[in-house]
Amino acid sequence: MQKSASDPHNPGCWELPGGRMKGAEDLDQHIQREVLEEVGLHVEPAQPVHIWSWEMQSNGSQVRVVAVARLCNVISGHESTEGSGDDDHISGLRWWVTSALRTLNVIPGQKEAVKKVLELLDRNPDSATLAH
Repeated sequence: MQKSASDPHNPGCWELPGGRMKGAEDLDQHIQREVLEEVGLHVEPAQPVHIWSWEMQSNGSQVRVVAVARLCNVISGHESTEGSGDDDHISGLRWWVTSALRTLNVIPGQKEAVKKVLELLDRNPDSATLAH
């Protein structure tokens, strides 16, 4: 997904679908919901590829965020940003060939996840789609 020019942190950069967990969601339910909301696709989550964390302010408190990038198999759906919120700041969607991912302007926090996927694809070109 491409971040819009109005994104306060990474305007114009590309990022993986994902977001915060809600309620009692497990990891599979979470990524299925986020990918459906943000890009309109029903997915079957597969293996984790990369786990990373960072600290940020949330409601006046310092919190630690943990992200998990996972491969996903697309089950059905059509690419669409209709389910995303204004605070997602998504301006577009696009599929990328592997060679283009190597120089894609990805948000800084996800560069290592994309690198890990590229390493996996170099070993196994038939791997699935990535989300976080």
